[in-house]
Amino acid sequence: MRKKYLSALLFGALLFASAGTFTSCKDYDDDIDGLRTELTELKNAVSELQSAVDNGDYVTNVEKSAEGLVITFKTAGPKTITLEDQVGSTVEVKDGVLYIDGVAQDFAVAPGTETQDQIIIENGMWSVLQEDGTYKSTGVPVSGVTVSGSQAEGFVFTIYDADGTKQEVELPSAASLITSIDVAKANSAKGSTFTITKAVFNKPEKWAGKAAMPEDKAVIFTSSELNVRINPVDAPATEVEYYLTNAKNENLSNVTLSATSTDIDDDGLTIGDAQGRAAYNGNGLYTLSMDMKVLTKSEGEAFEKELTEKAKAADLDAATYNINDCIAYAVNANSTARSAYNVAIGTKDAVGMLAVQIKGYKGDDDKATLGTEVATLTAAEVEVNKDQVYTIENATEDAALYDLYFEVSEKDATNYGVKTDDEARTFQITKRPDVSTAAKALTLYVHTLDVLGNVRVAKYEISLSDAVDTAAEYAPVTFPLSNLSDKNDKNDAFSIDINTMKEALGDAAWQEWFNATDLTNTTIEIFDNEDCKASTASDNGVVIDASNTGKGLAYQLLKADGKTAATDAADLASIKMNVYEKANALKANKQYYAKVTFNNVSSQEVNNIIVPVTFVAEPLSDLFEIASGFYNTELETITAYFRNVGDATTNPPTKPSTAVNLKDYFTKCVDDATVTALSKTDKVGETDKTEDELFKLGTQTGFGTKTLNFNAAYVKDGKPAGGYGEILNLKVSKDNYAGWKYNDTKDTKYSFNIRLMSPIYEGAIEVTNGEITIDGNDLVKGAKITDEMIKLIDYNTLEYSLMPVDNKAHKWETPQVYDVTFDASKAKYIKAVTPEDAVEANPVTGIEAQDGYFKVTGEPVEATASETLPIKVTDKWGLVLEADVKFNVIRH
Repeated sequence: MRKKYLSALLFGALLFASAGTFTSCKDYDDDIDGLRTELTELKNAVSELQSAVDNGDYVTNVEKSAEGLVITFKTAGPKTITLEDQVGSTVEVKDGVLYIDGVAQDFAVAPGTETQDQIIIENGMWSVLQEDGTYKSTGVPVSGVTVSGSQAEGFVFTIYDADGTKQEVELPSAASLITSIDVAKANSAKGSTFTITKAVFNKPEKWAGKAAMPEDKAVIFTSSELNVRINPVDAPATEVEYYLTNAKNENLSNVTLSATSTDIDDDGLTIGDAQGRAAYNGNGLYTLSMDMKVLTKSEGEAFEKELTEKAKAADLDAATYNINDCIAYAVNANSTARSAYNVAIGTKDAVGMLAVQIKGYKGDDDKATLGTEVATLTAAEVEVNKDQVYTIENATEDAALYDLYFEVSEKDATNYGVKTDDEARTFQITKRPDVSTAAKALTLYVHTLDVLGNVRVAKYEISLSDAVDTAAEYAPVTFPLSNLSDKNDKNDAFSIDINTMKEALGDAAWQEWFNATDLTNTTIEIFDNEDCKASTASDNGVVIDASNTGKGLAYQLLKADGKTAATDAADLASIKMNVYEKANALKANKQYYAKVTFNNVSSQEVNNIIVPVTFVAEPLSDLFEIASGFYNTELETITAYFRNVGDATTNPPTKPSTAVNLKDYFTKCVDDATVTALSKTDKVGETDKTEDELFKLGTQTGFGTKTLNFNAAYVKDGKPAGGYGEILNLKVSKDNYAGWKYNDTKDTKYSFNIRLMSPIYEGAIEVTNGEITIDGNDLVKGAKITDEMIKLIDYNTLEYSLMPVDNKAHKWETPQVYDVTFDASKAKYIKAVTPEDAVEANPVTGIEAQDGYFKVTGEPVEATASETLPIKVTDKWGLVLEADVKFNVIRH
């Protein structure tokens, strides 16, 4: 059976070349006896190897050297096992032939399978796999110290003792750390197509490039890419070579794939039954691709035949294409781990290059069309005095660039500091001819050779950008929006100090900056995110200009005195950002990024600075403050007593209302905030009524005029129907501060508890000296009960009059009172107690003013007697306060 090295650590197997490598000492008895005296030192080597494995390291190479056996780890580096007498031999398989110390032996070795290794140990000898599945002994003994295994399955380091026992250290390779491979289903529910593009190379007569020139009619193959997921995600997938293998365990020749970590686009990557996105390394997602393969004419024809016979590759240039017609291939890593068989092979013919482009160029006109002689003139602007490297690449998907070289005049190369790298296909512009003046464009020729052998030239007229690198970092700015209510002009703006940018540039770059910058072309935008990619200004209409229109934001470019406008860039010292109310799309308490872009006279960007800025506003809850005298701290509730007396100064006088004004209970509030009950369905307290049934909010639009009233419809028999004194929760909301909308909804909310109480219902009826004394002789004509004899005392010992003003109209001296009645139906001596309204003075008729009172009538008495009458005081809500009043009727 196939060895399973490091099964507990590897999580599976996979990877690299299929050839196995084995190292052993030669079988000389005397040398072995001497070798075993070195076991103490070897044990230290074993510990060192085991430590590297325990730290998650893996082997990248095994070889012999003059010093001994060298085992190289990815992280820990080479570890040398020193052998004084015998260094050992390297045994490996290449192209089905056994090699010892690099010399081919007369032993053919069959390809390994998932169940059989190419080389095993039998009877102390190395044995090689045969075509019939058996093993043939090589006669080369295994003794002393050996390293066996391969990059595919990992290695085993073994020490043999004199009695034949052994010590082993299992050494993982990169491939052996991979457990599985999943291929993205890119263009079909059943799998992906791996496209191989063929180009027949027609060797040009002249070419000055550095790449090795293929022979005439050579065939050049390129390929598409495969998106895969490698498990586990931390496996060293980029260290492994991958192949395409069919169900017969045959690898597609000429195709060796390498992995690069990849980012997946916004559509996500669907692999197997998982779907995910990737935007970083270490997620297990990779792109597999092959390097350009150049074959001779005969080799190319043989490969095409293989594609037709073994792969049944689909002709992608044909009118129809069915993935089901193709033979399924799997992605494998040295036969240790492989994907499902869901990869089809497609072929197509290469198309000659049409254009090249500059990668890294920010403009839109970077493509240069290729012509038979010289391409159409193409303008491009690049930046100077930076580490920016510009790469020339093929601008079309179907063509393949084989080689290129740059051509620039010696004068331009010197004046502009042009650096070109033909092999890397890059160029740089490292200096400008004159720091104080704009340079003229230089001419750069790009000579190209494509895979079909076409030679073309692209001509670029490259101008130098005025862009200046700015490393300035500005501290965040906070602007209190409360400043907007202050009429002091100094408080309605914040300043951006240009000196921060100047210091970051340094003297030379500062001079370059102010020579290039035209202040009249300065723009300022406010962005939501630090990357400054989505403009709040353009998307939502925030006004940011230099005209001081009084809307949103505006700016002024100022000299050092902070007052005078700067027109020359060299004089610019600060930017004053004016802030106005109602800034449209800008929100309170959100960090924005003010991007100031400085441009040249042609409106091309020179540089920019980014200043984080937050327009700070107090949350709505901080803008309300309850008057402490009305607040019950134990209940956390405002106690609101109905005390509205109306306004007698108006004409006609304002009638008292049973509602309370919410604002009266606050020392600080927001008049235009919206007030609503928190619930329309929840029952209040222990009642069976909802808030809406027991209380009524006024129809006023803002908190400043909003009223709250007890629902008198639910008063029964003078008693509240269970809701009186219950706590009502009101919520207050406002989505903006001075026109600036809050960014966080929690800042838009405030709530408080309130309960309505009646000063009448909560009060008590107080009789002077405890009883009302009436002269019995006055009962016939009517005795008087005046304000001095009986009063209403509220919860706070305040006195209320019970005397009438116009009882039929329910007007009493205390406006909260609706009615006052005495019940004399069961009295013996007093027959009636009736209200007598107040009388206004009339100078014309001579009538004098008279206060209201109660008239007491009854039967004459023979002797002093006492009598008790019930009294009811009804307030405007219909709540009734009851008491018994003692009368003392005296007889002289």
